Parts: sequence; C-alpha cells; structure tokens
Amino acid sequence: MISRSLILKFGIFCWLILLAEFSVQAQWTSQSVTLKPGWNAVYLHVDLSHETLDRLVGSAALETTPIEEIWMWFPAVGLSDLLQSPQDPLITTSQWRSWKRSTPGASALQRLPGNSACLVFSSSAMDYVWTFKGKPQLPNHQWTSSGLNFLGIPTSKTNPPNFESYLSQSPLLYQNVEIFEYTGGQLGAGNPSRVIALRTTPVQRGKAFWMRAGLLYNRYYGPFEIRNASTKGIDFGSALSTVRFRLRNFTASPLTITAEHLLSESAPADQTPIAGPPPLLIRGDINPSDLTFGYSPFLAGDSHSWTLPPVGQPGAEIEVVIGLVRSSLAGDPAAHLASIIRFTDSLGFLEVDMGVTATAGSRAGLWVGEAAISQVQSSIKSYQRDATGAPITSTQDTNFGSYIVTSVNENLGAVPRVFPLRLIVHNDGTTASLLQRVFYGFDSASNLINATQEDFLDPNRIGTARRVTAAHLPFTPENTFWNFSNPMVPGSFMTATVTVAHDEHASNPFLHTYHPDHDNLDARFSDTPLPTGFESYRVLREITLSLNPPSDNFTSIVGSGQIIEGVYHEILTFEGKQAPQGPESRSFISQGKFILRRLNDIPVLTAP
Repeated sequence: MISRSLILKFGIFCWLILLAEFSVQAQWTSQSVTLKPGWNAVYLHVDLSHETLDRLVGSAALETTPIEEIWMWFPAVGLSDLLQSPQDPLITTSQWRSWKRSTPGASALQRLPGNSACLVFSSSAMDYVWTFKGKPQLPNHQWTSSGLNFLGIPTSKTNPPNFESYLSQSPLLYQNVEIFEYTGGQLGAGNPSRVIALRTTPVQRGKAFWMRAGLLYNRYYGPFEIRNASTKGIDFGSALSTVRFRLRNFTASPLTITAEHLLSESAPADQTPIAGPPPLLIRGDINPSDLTFGYSPFLAGDSHSWTLPPVGQPGAEIEVVIGLVRSSLAGDPAAHLASIIRFTDSLGFLEVDMGVTATAGSRAGLWVGEAAISQVQSSIKSYQRDATGAPITSTQDTNFGSYIVTSVNENLGAVPRVFPLRLIVHNDGTTASLLQRVFYGFDSASNLINATQEDFLDPNRIGTARRVTAAHLPFTPENTFWNFSNPMVPGSFMTATVTVAHDEHASNPFLHTYHPDHDNLDARFSDTPLPTGFESYRVLREITLSLNPPSDNFTSIVGSGQIIEGVYHEILTFEGKQAPQGPESRSFISQGKFILRRLNDIPVLTAP
C-alpha cells in the first residue's frame, strides 16, 4: 500500500523543473518509442521540457497523435513509504502527475523532463511510433531498496542486450531482481506482468520497467558509469575552457569505452539555431620533461577510446578532461555551438549521449598582467684607430677634432635584472585599449562594471570594489586611455602610442615643479613657460604587444581564451628643441615577455 504521507513528502524540486523558464540553448537528438494499443511504459532519455504537452502531442501539435493520456511517476523518497507492487496511475496518489488530451489546460502535468518514467495511453488500434526531439540527458537513476523502482536503461538502439546478459555483469542483482513490464492493453491483474524469460526479453531503450531486489542497494545500471557530470551534459558557456568527469568500469573484465563526437540535430523552429559543433580536445598524458599535457583532437566525426581494467583494480576509474579550442572560434560572439558525445562499450550494452553546448564568445573584458623587461638596446660606438690602436680624430670642418665613428652596435642586450611593468587592457570585442588605472565593482544598479572613474561605483559597496593601477603610465585626472591599432587576436600584434607633453608636471620625469632648474620656466622669474627641449623633453612611448599563438600543448590551447602571452616591445623617444629637419630626438628600445589574464568578460568600459 501507498502511504498518504507521500502527498506531504512530494519533492518540490519536481515542480520547479516543470514551472521554470527553460533555456533555449541546447543540443538536440531524437528518441523513438513504439506504443502498443493501450498503456505503455516509456522512459525519457531526452528532456522535452522546452515544449508543452499540448504543443507536443495535444491539439496544438503539428500532427495528430493517438496519445490520449500521459501519467508521469515522481518517486517520493523515504524508507517508510514502501512501494511493494507496481502502481496503476491513480489521481489519489501523489506519486503520479497526469496530462489528458480532453483537459490539457487543467492537467497537473504540462512538460516532460528527462530521466523520467511515465505511462502513455495510445488509442490507436495498431502500433504507433512516437518520435520526439529533445535535449540528451545523462542517466541519473535513484535506486531505493525499500520498494520498487520505475526506470529505463539507455541500451543500444539497434541491438539491445537481453536481461540475462545485461544482468550477468552484476551477479548479486541478477540473483535477487524482480522485473515487471507493461504489455499494452488495459491495466489489470496481468498488466503489468512479471518478466520471467530474462534470456529472451530485451532491455529495450526507451521502455520503463518496474524493478526491485529486496534489501539489495543497487548501483549497477550498465557496464560503465559517467560520474561527476551534470545530467544536462557539458556547457562551456561563453568563458569556460575545460570540463572534467570520470569514467568507471563496473564489470569484472577489462572494458573498452568509446566516445564519438556527433553533430547535433537541427534545433526546433522556436529554439536558438545551432551555428555548428564546438571544436574540442581530449587531454592526454603529462610530459614529464616540461610538465605539459598532450592532447587528441576531438572534432565532429572523431572518436576516442579508453580500455579500463576490471572493477576494483587501479585504473578502473579514470578522469577525462575535455577542452574547448576558443582560439579557433570566429564570427558572431553570440553564436550557439552544440554537439553530442556518444559513449558506447565493448559489450555493446549502453549508448549514452552527453550534450555539449558553448557560446562562441569573444576576448572582450578586462585583462590584467605584466611585462618583464629583460632586454634593452645597446648604443656602443666603434672608432677608427691607427696602427698603435689609438683612436683617430677627424680633420673635417663639421667634425673637426672628433673621433671617427666606424659603427654603432644597437642590438638588444640582456639586463642584469628584469624590470616589471603592470599592464591593464580593456577589450570591447573590437577595440583594445591600454589603461593607466581601472575601477571594478558594482554600480548603483547592482551591475558589475569596469569604469575609468570611481564615481561610477556604488558608494555603499565601495569596500568590495577594486582599483588596478599601472604606475609607469602617465596619470591624468580624466584617466586618459590609449587605443591599440589592431584587435586582440593571437598571432598578431597591436600597438598603442603613449604621449607625455614636455610641460606635463604630473607625469613627465624631467620636471620638478618646485626646482628652478627643472620647472620648465625661464630664469627671470616671469613664469614664462619654456619650449620643448630647454628644461624638459616630450616623451613618446610606442608600446607593441605581439600576441603569441597558443603553444602546442593542451593547457595553452584551451586556455587561450583566458590567458594571452607574447612579446612586449617598446620604443621610447625623447623629443627636444626644434631644428630645421624637425625636433631633435633620441630613441631607446626595450623588450621582454608579457602575460595577460582575463579578470572579467564585461565588454563595456564605463567612462564619462
């Protein structure tokens, strides 16, 4: 018998699933089940909650179906609520929620979530193939040893195993299990009926069975298990680069598990279109020489296999790391990518689909890092010498008495100690800008922002905000920033020119406001400013960031959406007095490596 306390213990989570707004970004695959006339037990390996039942099979459906009623079973959890015989769908029990074609709006059941067992009544006089498209779901079985379990197994679509061979991999379950199935027609004493002929009864995909095994707690639902993964599959979103899960062999023999990367079916008409499959990698073994990981490409059409030792032995459970190659994504940053990874085993028992979704995204956001200056340009002159080695002076009028220069070594040379420079770069997806400082925190509307001024932040939450400063760049009250010449694309370069006026007291290193020899004023106490080159120079800093393509290892390739490395190159020019041929100037070159890490993906820089 069923305890009436089930009504109070009915999980509110199930209702949240049915009433929530469902994401329209997904991967899609079809499932087909053959409905006999009368009652059929169906197990949903795909999530159909994107559509109401009235539109899916009711009067609003595109085609007329013979489905008159659907009763979905929501098992209550509790050892005191013992279910000892297969249930009929009755409105008096809280275990069931129903939809009826005659009263679709008044039905408690409006949508069909994945990993659910239900009873479907077909009014057709012959078998009817019900085909529906949904989001693939990883198995998520919940076994109770206090009564019956209503569940289905994701076996092979074309050649499912029979119950005897399927259960032989778990001897304890095989010895204790009782199985009941619905055979079509009306419900009664013989429907559902106990499955006796285990050797000839297939474990049919999409069909739900009642099962129990006494007090035995069961964890066997097939020869392998995918652990630590969401039932909805993999969602990289717009920023995630790697996901990990575990594969476990449940058999007493070595088992080969194969993953195949498949294209998603097209999205339904009212759902987000799919731009294509995401480019994936599978992480390989670590290289002990440089501690980097190898990888295997895993594009659509590729497959990858792992052979796991028997259960209980080392290696029977392994971690799998999947990476998304964001550096190969181009075009619309909002493009929706989707595909399916199908897992099968060498016994031919299971066929488990894992959905994969990603938004193309961009490199927009706030990037912070530093450059390490390790080389500077030399300026070493070589002079003409006589037979004794003494330098020779010039006899020409313009250079009379000066040593004769034969060559100048302007190569880059190493410095005794690297010098760090903070780098702050904001990228709006099109244009990257170099900043002297940036403020990151909540505004008055509780939105996270990147801002050039502290005034844009919520003063009540200023304690949670952050200011990042590059002290080597010139300070201005308005927080001037400098746009780079090219987009932020690995394999290319981008240049920004930072200019410091000769009379800029806040930032020019040649000025000292309170020293008469370095205040850029004439010596007659008239407060008359001096031109460029008398007491101070105009400073130009041409900063170039050459963005390296990812290195040939797993971490570098999949991390390129969050970390960018490359070569920092700067030409520092001091301009002095005006001359007939232009201002007098001298340039110096410094170089090193840089690294930038993305702090956030906010594409807007809030500025006055």
